[in-house]
Amino acid sequence: MKIVVLAGGTSTERTVSITSGTGICKALRQKGHQAILVDIFCGIENVDRENPFPSEYDVDAASEYMSAPGSTESDTEKRSE
Repeated sequence: MKIVVLAGGTSTERTVSITSGTGICKALRQKGHQAILVDIFCGIENVDRENPFPSEYDVDAASEYMSAPGSTESDTEKRSE
């Protein structure tokens, strides 16, 4: 089954959401599902439009991208000032 796990966002619970979403995405992939982790605020980095659910998918890399500085609205606003 192809599944998009939504996580992140802009609330104060962003980190908790990313951590939970990462665990859920890993568990789904271990069960054989084609799951990907997507930030509901930032989207997804470098999506392959022809194969959005690759068999080789690094959940930890997606999580790191979502957790990087500048990946929230408040960080983006600070950089533009």
